[in-house]
Amino acid sequence: MSQAPLQERQSVLKALESLRNLAYVPSEYLDFRIALLKAQLELFDCIQIKSTQTELPLGPQVLNLEPEPLAEMLMQTGESLLKETKAYKDLFRLVEFRMLPDLVLASAFGPDEDALKNFSDQTGVPIDALLFYGRALSAPYLRKILLSIEHEKLEPSDDNGRCPFCDSEPGLSMLIGKTGTRALVCPLCGMQWEFPRLSCPFCMKTNSLEQIREQDNALRWLEACSSCHQYLKMIDGRKIEGEIIPLKESVGTLYLDIIAQKQGLKPRVPYVALR
Repeated sequence: MSQAPLQERQSVLKALESLRNLAYVPSEYLDFRIALLKAQLELFDCIQIKSTQTELPLGPQVLNLEPEPLAEMLMQTGESLLKETKAYKDLFRLVEFRMLPDLVLASAFGPDEDALKNFSDQTGVPIDALLFYGRALSAPYLRKILLSIEHEKLEPSDDNGRCPFCDSEPGLSMLIGKTGTRALVCPLCGMQWEFPRLSCPFCMKTNSLEQIREQDNALRWLEACSSCHQYLKMIDGRKIEGEIIPLKESVGTLYLDIIAQKQGLKPRVPYVALR
């Protein structure tokens, strides 16, 4: 099926709204993430699937990109930002950027650091903002393509830590089920896959992960690799009641990213999936 289930949309939006009264989630940031998701869903509904590729992971050739819908999604997202802020000005520089499809491809696949630097020089928009928006624009396309593929044809390999569906680096780690199986979540297409609990998905070293917790009994913590100095946020789903919404967990644990930054860990690719 190519339509994101209505119930899933409502549950994700409701989950984000549930973060509204948490002191450690800035309201401006939450408003922005909700506006982004709504704009992504509108773009999702407009996408026409032309590729019949079922080979995984998906590649750049599956994306049918036109600049107008991409610019419209950015405009809708920008309505949540204050006009005098740098973030607003950066976003609307991109609305006028004539190479949005190229930005999407450079951000979603690779990413292509040389191309992003070139785009930054052309637009004056920082590379991290370009990467965020480029990936956010690509997420509805990848999600729609994966939903259009029959379930039995989704046969990903699991020989490394990258997403077997779209080849992105992982964006979140969760412990699920009674046995605490480790599942990685893609920050781009939103798909999940199992991965060895003691291995770093970035450098593949084993027994190199260190837990960084605010409290001993915390349900959410950082897993940092002593070898490559990269990290993932870990969610202990065994002790969380109800459905785990990865997007909610990513947005609601912004404080962990701040801790990681203070620890000198390498920044992660942004979580921009629709779920």
